[in-house]
Amino acid sequence: MSERTLCLTAAVAGIAVGALGCAFVELSDAGRQVWLLPDESRASECERVGKTTSGVAARVGFWKRDASAVRRDLAILARNDAASELGGNAVAPLGEPTEDGRQAFAVFRCEDPAGQFGGGANR
Repeated sequence: MSERTLCLTAAVAGIAVGALGCAFVELSDAGRQVWLLPDESRASECERVGKTTSGVAARVGFWKRDASAVRRDLAILARNDAASELGGNAVAPLGEPTEDGRQAFAVFRCEDPAGQFGGGANR
């Protein structure tokens, strides 16, 4: 292998590895209004309006993406879907993400999410 080929291969590999932790999805304006709850029990005073399942790439080529980046992207997609498709303002994961990058979320509509979740949820 020539020195030039080796350098090019190393550069491409470095870019790919660097991309593994990058966000692949963006939170929409509507999704920003949706709370991410740690679990369903936090939504006891809310109306459950449905369920959404998110999916992202869990691998980039031969590399497995960072688990926290996969979780972040799945939650962003769930928040976007809750707002745009189901009229919800809170989501809670239903179990752990699968190896292939899928995760189900319960979607809720809550009367006063800021007062209800203040310190125990992410927005």
